Amino acid sequence: MTERDIILNELAQGLRPMSQGIEWFDTHSPEEQAEILLFLRHHCVQEGTPPGRSPANSHSTASRSAAPSATPSGKDSAGSGGTRIGSTGGEGGGSTSAGDSDASTDSSGAATGGSGGAGDAAGGGQGGGGAASGGKTSTPKPSPKAVSFAAVIQYTDDQGGGCTSTGPECESTYVYGDPGPGGADTRSSSPLAENTPITVTCKITDGRRLGSDVGPKYGGPKPPPYTTWFRLDSGMWATAVYAKLLHDVPISQLPKCS
Repeated sequence: MTERDIILNELAQGLRPMSQGIEWFDTHSPEEQAEILLFLRHHCVQEGTPPGRSPANSHSTASRSAAPSATPSGKDSAGSGGTRIGSTGGEGGGSTSAGDSDASTDSSGAATGGSGGAGDAAGGGQGGGGAASGGKTSTPKPSPKAVSFAAVIQYTDDQGGGCTSTGPECESTYVYGDPGPGGADTRSSSPLAENTPITVTCKITDGRRLGSDVGPKYGGPKPPPYTTWFRLDSGMWATAVYAKLLHDVPISQLPKCS
């Protein structure tokens, strides 16, 4: 019998203090610890008794907690102190089932986890809370994307009575901060020239009417949409009379501004 088997056998029979067993366990690598747990489990099955209580040290490492949890027995050793093996038996049952197919041992280990005292209730409550929290988690719905439409300033070459010059000053239009009645005072400081790209987000059809009708050579929509205004992505407004939507998008397809 090797030194390891002797130590494990004494732990299984309760002949060696658990504190010594943990100290000895911590001197091994993770791979060796996994093998030790497997052999400890077999020794406990042979003896039919739990190796004792796990240490009450609150700063015990995960590997320390794993050592007593491998015990499949449903019995608790008497005495005061730290967490009983029963409180970690459920985890032990899960761990041993991965390494061994002994159904009865796994079932016994699971029963141990269910038979723990106040420590079991606290651990179970925390576990249940985590599960409930996970169940309520939902993926937030993405915000709807803003719809926009490409357009250009157009049809400004014949503004009728609004502009009688044939120069470039008549081949442009102003944008406004307010398309409603009295909004003429919110005009931009400089006009947008013919073919200037703009981005339209929505429309209104009951805005301020232009001060004059277009001329006979006007090439825009018929009849001219005198009271329709496009809101731009800049927040300014352009009259639909002098703006052309690209990609053959009709004015009727634009959403109404809220």
